[in-house]
Amino acid sequence: MILAFPVQLTCLMSPSNKKSAIFCVGNPLRRDDGIGMEIFNFLKNIPSVVKKADLFDFGSFSVDIIFKLAHYNKALIVDGINAGLKPGELRIFGLKDLNAVEYEPSASTHGLDLKFLFKLMADQGSRVKVRVAGIQIVDASFGGGLSKELSSGINAYIDEISSFTAKNL
Repeated sequence: MILAFPVQLTCLMSPSNKKSAIFCVGNPLRRDDGIGMEIFNFLKNIPSVVKKADLFDFGSFSVDIIFKLAHYNKALIVDGINAGLKPGELRIFGLKDLNAVEYEPSASTHGLDLKFLFKLMADQGSRVKVRVAGIQIVDASFGGGLSKELSSGINAYIDEISSFTAKNL
């Protein structure tokens, strides 16, 4: 039964010929944790981003993201994080940088956290180069809408993620 899960999931996927993907994750019911979905709504309308990478609104992701990632050489995960950065600060990092940012999941409603995701991928021998565009959250309480700090940074986040995509994905 466990072996059938990835096979079923793989069969349901129809990745394009692109070698890169952007996964926007989070929970919009937890205020700033919904930043990934907000960014997705902007990125999907930027032709240079959509041309370069497949774009996914992945919500509160779980282990099934690993099977989706397996179709790509490079991926960027956009997520709200709690890493002791300045409120609203965006930092793009990889697995080796994960401990340096003292990352903790922004809200317990994710199916799994990024540290666990990277460890599981490494244990499975994944060769996908995954980077994270982590945005320091201010408020992950239940409710809708972003904090003032994150709302005011949307344009800067879009610019930085678009630029990263053009150069690195």
